Parts: sequence; C-alpha cells; structure tokens
Amino acid sequence: MTYSNVLGMHSEGQSVAVTRRGAMKIGAAGVSTIGISGCLVDDASGEYPSGTLEMIVPYDQGGATDAYSRIMANTLPEILGESIEVNNQPGASSLLGVGQVAQSDNDGYTLGSMNIPGTPVAYLGDSQEWELTDLEYISTIGGWQFVILSNPDEDIDGIDDLTERYESGEFTNIGGVSTGGEIHALALFLQEEGIVPWAEYIPYSSGGEAIQNVVSGEVPVALAGDVPSLETVEDGQADIICTFMEGGSPVYPDVPSLIDEGYTEEEGVLDLLGGNTTALFAPPGTSSEAVDTIMDAMEEAAESDEVSEWEQETQFNVDLRGPAETAEMVDDSLTEIPEVIDMDLLEE
Repeated sequence: MTYSNVLGMHSEGQSVAVTRRGAMKIGAAGVSTIGISGCLVDDASGEYPSGTLEMIVPYDQGGATDAYSRIMANTLPEILGESIEVNNQPGASSLLGVGQVAQSDNDGYTLGSMNIPGTPVAYLGDSQEWELTDLEYISTIGGWQFVILSNPDEDIDGIDDLTERYESGEFTNIGGVSTGGEIHALALFLQEEGIVPWAEYIPYSSGGEAIQNVVSGEVPVALAGDVPSLETVEDGQADIICTFMEGGSPVYPDVPSLIDEGYTEEEGVLDLLGGNTTALFAPPGTSSEAVDTIMDAMEEAAESDEVSEWEQETQFNVDLRGPAETAEMVDDSLTEIPEVIDMDLLEE
C-alpha cells in the first residue's frame, strides 16, 4: 500500500510545499487525492468507511491550515483503508468552504477543516444560512501562535517601548492580514486595551506579505504567525516583540507573553485571539460512529513516524483535543470575543 504527499515549510518559512511521493494528483482547482493504491470498495459491506472521503480546506494551498489538513489526509488513508480527496475552497474568510461542508450529506464521507477562532470571528461578522454550532466537531489538529513582529532598524525595546512610541505618534500604523478576520480582531483588542494604540490598520493579503512589509520598512510592526515568521527572524530581518498566549510560544520560548507579563485582565479572550487552531469537522448529523472512527484514526496517525518527521521539519505540532473540547473552543470564541470587541469595527 502506498500513500503520498509529505508537507514541509517553504524555504522562506511562510508557505508549505508539497512533495510528490506515491499516488497523488493536484489539479489547477487545488484538488488532490491521497490514498491507498488498489484498495477495493464494497459499499454493501456496511463498514465505514467503504469509499473515498473528501476533505474540504477553506483556504488556499500552501498555508498553515492547508499544511495541518494535508498531514492528516496523508496519514489517515493507510489507517482507514480508503483514499482522501483534498479540495481547497477558499473564500469569505473560510466561510465558503466551511459552508460547503455544513450543507453536505452527513454520511461521513465529507470532512472539513477550519481555524479557531478564525472561522468563528468571520462567522460573527457574516451571517450564514447554516449554524456553526451545529457542525459535528471531530478534533483539533494543531495550531500556531501570533506574535508582534518588528523591523530591527526600529530598535524597539519591548512592549512598553512599543506602547510609548505609538502614544507619542512616532508609530501610527500596524500591519496584519485582511480585515474582518482574527488578526484584525486581535489588532482591535490591542488598540482597545491601550497596549498598541494604533491609528491605522494596514491589511495585507497574507501573513507572508505582512512579514515582508515589516522587513521592507513599510510598517514598523505587524501581527504574524510564530512559525511563518521563524526563518525571517533567524535571518536577522525581523525581531519578535512579544507573543500573546499563556505560556508563550514554543517557537520563541524566550520571548515574553502578554498574558504571562500581566498586560491584560482579559486573559481568556487574548488566549483565544492569540493564535489559531486548525480543527477537523463533519456536517451536522454525521453519526457518532463516523466521528469516532476518524478520531481514532487521527490518534493513530499522530503517533506515526511520518507525522513526527513532519513536525520536526515544519516546527508545527499536532495536538488532538477531541470533539467536546473542540466544540467548546468554538462556543467560547462565539460568546467571549464579542464581549470585548466591537464586531462592527471589523467591517470597516
């Protein structure tokens, strides 16, 4: 039996490259089939699964969500005995692809990935015909944290110095990724708390573009991912001012966290907004048998040599939390974030 497609970080540390190994096909529409060669399907067997599964990724190929989704799609076929077709359906800050899964048949053969809190934040600002809380959550896959990235020429001496330079008017703008998403929400939180009192939010099309515009000096600082920024920081082209979540970032263990340093009393919200977690889910009403089967296979995949090698190569870490905790993370995002952020500002 063969399966394919090992994922690793692009040489610039901002996207994920796909290398061919075995039976994998990627078309122009971002569809790939990852699976078992010569596996017979018996639809009448009553066993699950007994046919090809589809995994819809609501972002473009090459990013962190795609990487986490595909490492599962790589390793699950050998365990399940069936192929997985990966279909990238970006749009509407992930709501297009997530909505496609939400409205698919609940026979266990359609799966989707999303980011938490990324998808809940987008959902809060854009009402849908389907309910985010009705989805059948399977497990988180893994995540990454956000950081404040700065241009070394600015010589920023920690978060207090950064705050003072915004308050004095020396700095006025901050870079991020698009408007209406989780990074924009994080920027609004930092502004509201007076930690980074910026006057203008500069939205870029991707985290990689935000990082490059810090390097070029177009913006003094930007909000970016810890893993995607790693190579730029190691090359001395950018500095990390701080992380956000409790315990800090394992990628930058010596960099202070705003929560750990006591910069906010809204620790729960900052722990939600301070990073993204990719999760796997299924349409509403998908059977518990199907959910449990996929969850069990994910647990086995997480212990595989392929996942271990991928983690070492990319600096991403697989972290499975199961259906209940994943659903709770979504619920917390939907209820707690609007309590401290004016969601109308995300639309401006």
